[in-house]
Amino acid sequence: MDGLSTQILQDIFASTQDGGFLTMRDLELKVSESERRLRPILEDLKESRMIVEYSEGFQIAKIGSQYCRARWG
Repeated sequence: MDGLSTQILQDIFASTQDGGFLTMRDLELKVSESERRLRPILEDLKESRMIVEYSEGFQIAKIGSQYCRARWG
């Protein structure tokens, strides 16, 4: 996992660990990247089952949550 993927995963985890969603717009603002740059990375994270995308935004998947808790507490 490269640096931007890790940053995205950490931002989604931090923003949604107590419930809720992180929207694409909020993610763009957090990482200062456009949706066009973020979309392929998000798709890779979805394929690896680290995150889930809903119409409301993104959340950490169960596997992703376990990974994030082990790495960042």
